[in-house]
Amino acid sequence: MGRQALTVLGVNAKKAPGYYGDGGGLYLQVSPTGSKSWIFRYMLLGRAREMGLGSVADKPLTQARDEASKCRQLVCDGIDPITQRDSLREAAVTAIQNTRTFRECAVEYHRTHSSAWRNPKHTKQWINSLSRFAFPLISDKDVNQIGKAEILAVLEPTWVTLHETASRVRQRIKAILDWAAARDFRTRQDPHLWDQLARALPHRPDLRKPHHFAACPYEQVASVIRAIHECGAAVCIKHAMEAAYFRSDLFDKRRDLMDAWAAYCEARSESSV
Repeated sequence: MGRQALTVLGVNAKKAPGYYGDGGGLYLQVSPTGSKSWIFRYMLLGRAREMGLGSVADKPLTQARDEASKCRQLVCDGIDPITQRDSLREAAVTAIQNTRTFRECAVEYHRTHSSAWRNPKHTKQWINSLSRFAFPLISDKDVNQIGKAEILAVLEPTWVTLHETASRVRQRIKAILDWAAARDFRTRQDPHLWDQLARALPHRPDLRKPHHFAACPYEQVASVIRAIHECGAAVCIKHAMEAAYFRSDLFDKRRDLMDAWAAYCEARSESSV
């Protein structure tokens, strides 16, 4: 930047309408009504342009110089500062329009998916579990800002004591976040989120009480083994007898069919004589 012609006192003292250069393309503009604003003038592709940087009341001289410096760098890189600013504003508006809270996403997911669920009890429990355990902590949070810390805060208090319920809440949170990502409401990328959560959550102890069979005294081992063998033999004999019975039953049915056929043939022979 060349010589800076403006000072804070000088900016405040300017009253006459016009442009007052500060150097490097930065100008103080005084309007006929007396309002003052900052202007950045530049040339790009042979075209002269002006870009407003804001009012003097909202932006001091030092800040205006910083913004003008950034604009000059963009021009040096072949980028139009006005186009860049408009693109950033459009992106900001789009981001605001795409902002959804966790509750909004949960309610919308439940509304659009519950029609395919056949169990009314499951449909009711699905949203009720979130209302009880998740909404008090993350309902109003931007779905794009929900990460490991927020999900842990929901799951940890009940992960051991109400493990089945907590597991279902985890599955439902994941479904909501995946749905939000598919709708571009969530652009945050956490490829290892669920693996890290599995490691961060406390280990659930086995709450089942072990059941052991009574020990057999040494002197009774032989008789116990003998009884087991006898039981096994009894089962084998039972199966063999049942199989024999089933086979004999088939033989009886076959004999009855043959007798019936013989009687039929004999009757036919007598009637033809």
